[in-house]
Amino acid sequence: MILFSASAAPYLAFVFSICFPTPTFSARTGASLVAKPVIAIVPAAWHAPIHYAGYADQLQHAGYDTVTQRLPSTGSSDPNVQSVAADADFIRKNMLMPSIDAGREVVLVMHSYSGGPGSMAAKGLSVPERRAAGRPGGILGLIYICAFVAKKGQSLLDGSGGKFAPWVIEHVSAFIAPSPTFPSCKGADKITKCRRTAN
Repeated sequence: MILFSASAAPYLAFVFSICFPTPTFSARTGASLVAKPVIAIVPAAWHAPIHYAGYADQLQHAGYDTVTQRLPSTGSSDPNVQSVAADADFIRKNMLMPSIDAGREVVLVMHSYSGGPGSMAAKGLSVPERRAAGRPGGILGLIYICAFVAKKGQSLLDGSGGKFAPWVIEHVSAFIAPSPTFPSCKGADKITKCRRTAN
């Protein structure tokens, strides 16, 4: 499912223009005094940057730099080595720190699953925390779109009543979803298992 349709993208760009207005310019030099924040778009599970292309295009047209990358857990050939923590580390190192280290402010947009690793990646990077440490840049805001938000110390399982949905097959180190289109169902044995579960 593509969350952002072409008709929704202009609305979202408008929301950003109100929340993060056009930079002010120096009358003397013409230089921007305040740059617009970078918008980091973290895809949902089983989503790729292409699913957010219309949204990113509208934001770029409105003057925002955007960054989005596929999470390591998406389409992994070995889901047993993937984790929320690994995705959080990837988000921090590849989607946040390059802009923050360059002194830029970032708005982190998280869709669905990415609310978990995105929140973990953002820890300690807020603009006030960075300023208190004498560092420029930082995360200006967090936007959760149909996303998971857990309280500190709480897992998503805790937040969903303590048990998984009936279609989730729990294994020691991985979960298998009941569709061969899901990334954890690659390989003949897993596809067969997923198809059996779906019936």
